[in-house]
Amino acid sequence: MAASTASPAVLQLHTGAPMVVASCERTAPLRYRLRVWDVIRAEPVADRDAAIVSLTTRVNEGLGRAIAACPDQWFWQGNRWSHRPPGEPPGPDGLPPLAAGPRA
Repeated sequence: MAASTASPAVLQLHTGAPMVVASCERTAPLRYRLRVWDVIRAEPVADRDAAIVSLTTRVNEGLGRAIAACPDQWFWQGNRWSHRPPGEPPGPDGLPPLAAGPRA
């Protein structure tokens, strides 16, 4: 788990608009390829908080696939992992525990 903005999920729940998780890959000088990783259509929800977590997770999974496809084109400036889940124990080195591998 890492800190993520819930804004895309909140906007979708408010507007009903679909979300598209996409990336733009540089293929050559002045040449790019747009890749769509996921299209998330709005659905009725009973639990708004659970829907925000689910939608945000899905956006982050698409973003993770984009980064894995072209890690050399990725640059993250913020410290996304500075906020940890409440009660998470640090590892023996004092750092957050390693994340489990990708979900099947």
